[in-house]
Amino acid sequence: MRKIKFRGKRVDNGEWVYGSLQDRGNGEQWICWIVLEPGTGIPIGNHALVNPNTIGQFTGLHDKNGVEIFEGDVLQEPHGNKFCSYCNANKQHPTSVVVYNIECARFEGDRAFGASHKDLKTLVNKYGGVIIWNIHDHPELIK
Repeated sequence: MRKIKFRGKRVDNGEWVYGSLQDRGNGEQWICWIVLEPGTGIPIGNHALVNPNTIGQFTGLHDKNGVEIFEGDVLQEPHGNKFCSYCNANKQHPTSVVVYNIECARFEGDRAFGASHKDLKTLVNKYGGVIIWNIHDHPELIK
């Protein structure tokens, strides 16, 4: 079974939370998750109001270091060769923002950041993409 989960930044303290997305229909969006009570193991439900601009879905993929990849993450293609032919003029490896393309029904690397391939699975599996940051924690780097 595939794992469907979301992340978002809490409105009250700015921390990331991970779990199921709930839209209350009034403009509020919440992330809900279950934890086990220490000592008893009884499941306890938790939830937090999140900033809707920070919500991203888990893509089902992991980067080459095993880190889960979410919408809004920024991947870099290290590919092991610092003088590779697909690097830009400054010999920097291409980066791409993870987005969902509704027309193609797939997660992609946004080419606006110079990615050599749009298909996220290719960026990760063929080129060894790694998460270097995300657009919500470092919006100033997007400019």
